[in-house]
Amino acid sequence: MKTRLIPVLLFLLYVSPPLRMGAEDNVTVNKENPVITGIIKQVSTSVHMVIIDTSQQDNEQEKTISVEPETKITIQGRAGTLDDLKKGQGVKVICRGDSSKAISIEAH
Repeated sequence: MKTRLIPVLLFLLYVSPPLRMGAEDNVTVNKENPVITGIIKQVSTSVHMVIIDTSQQDNEQEKTISVEPETKITIQGRAGTLDDLKKGQGVKVICRGDSSKAISIEAH
């Protein structure tokens, strides 16, 4: 019995880390999931959005990003919330497809 249990346990250990990952951990950054970088201009917790100054990145001066309940927010590598984001912070945002819905927001 023990000899059968060891391979099963090893298999479960091998497979379990990907099962624990959130959907945002498996997102590939590419044309379908563009990256937006810039400085936070405004945060609105009431309508769940962030306005980002993107003048350093492209011709558009700003982008309005929708923050969904499933959006992963990190601030200097630690988990955060929309309330933690502040005007003037540098951010990297990964959006879903060609929409303005954020998959993840990394602030520094």
